[in-house]
Amino acid sequence: MRIFLIIFSTLLFGCSKQKPVLSQADREFASIMVEVYLANGLANQLKNGNRDSFRNVLVYDILKNNDLDTMTFNRQIKKFEQNPEKFKLLYDTINRRLEVLRGNK
Repeated sequence: MRIFLIIFSTLLFGCSKQKPVLSQADREFASIMVEVYLANGLANQLKNGNRDSFRNVLVYDILKNNDLDTMTFNRQIKKFEQNPEKFKLLYDTINRRLEVLRGNK
């Protein structure tokens, strides 16, 4: 009976799915994404001029200030897209930070 309990508990707890956790690098990437979202919002507020050019300049400056190039940035996004649970965690983290900045929490 004791062996059965050991095997059963091993199967039960060994097969349980672990929740994804964001690493320090992932949390830093979330901070960069917050800046990118804010830059997009600012670019969308333009009444005249070329929004896309302004947006590109802003995003480029954000990436440059964080020692990232566009290829690395896009690779990071692709990496998260391949892990939907971690991508949702990143998205939720970004949304929480934006809500704090907005004053909702």
